[in-house]
Amino acid sequence: VVSLKTTTCPDCQHEMAHIGKRLARREARLKEPELYCANLYEESYKCNQCSKDGNDKFVTSKVPMALLPHSYFSSNILATIANLRFNLALPFYRQEKLVQAIGLPTNAKQMALNIIKISQTYLEPLYNYLSNLMKQESVIHMDETPFKVIDNSKTQSYFWVTRTTKEFSNHQIVAFHYANTRSGKIISKVIGGDYPGIIMCDGYKGYSNQLYPQARFGSCLVHIRREFIKLVKALPKTVKSSKAQYAIKILSQVFHTENQLCYRTANEKLEQRQIHIKPLMDKF
Repeated sequence: VVSLKTTTCPDCQHEMAHIGKRLARREARLKEPELYCANLYEESYKCNQCSKDGNDKFVTSKVPMALLPHSYFSSNILATIANLRFNLALPFYRQEKLVQAIGLPTNAKQMALNIIKISQTYLEPLYNYLSNLMKQESVIHMDETPFKVIDNSKTQSYFWVTRTTKEFSNHQIVAFHYANTRSGKIISKVIGGDYPGIIMCDGYKGYSNQLYPQARFGSCLVHIRREFIKLVKALPKTVKSSKAQYAIKILSQVFHTENQLCYRTANEKLEQRQIHIKPLMDKF
């Protein structure tokens, strides 16, 4: 509330009565981060009833385990450092100035080492656990996405992404595996060379039955449709009908019909697809 500097009337100099206030405007404001030291104490109790004949009975509370032994880095500080580094791409040496400005006595090397320790101690086992759960699914999706690590036109890396199906999977999991190559051999590192299920993928030749004879590769209709769209765009404008246009029309009917299916279980969905989708796919 912005008050008057003086509450006397500018004309008669008498004291004025307060009659109310109105909202002039709103604005977002930012509080500076506050660094503080939290001391965690354990409490001890003695049972006078059980403490007899010189055998004292003591019970002590247990402080939650430290994220890293012998480190004053708390979970919220490490989460902030990781967010700045990986989500906002702010290097540790620049973060050093930020954290030192609020009073945290650390440097870029310490921040990097602690992030590595956290990754090895907590995140790597979690990643491996989720990957093993992924391998137990009968159907998974897989794709590889270009990713620039160094701003160089000659350098290309990839994130190999796997995820469980949105329907009828045991767990909703998305996993990212970084590699500096698009070689199909990476698939064995991601899902194992003996995965017996179905891998839904695009038409990239790396998804090969020759490399992985036990796996079955499912074709993505969205990627297939793109090839016909390319053909249609390449046709002269005078062409009013073609097999490519007909294929796009049928696939559009497939997608529309798929979205209208009603089911509760995987078997019900299969029955609905056999009735409504299979005839369209046979026509395609």
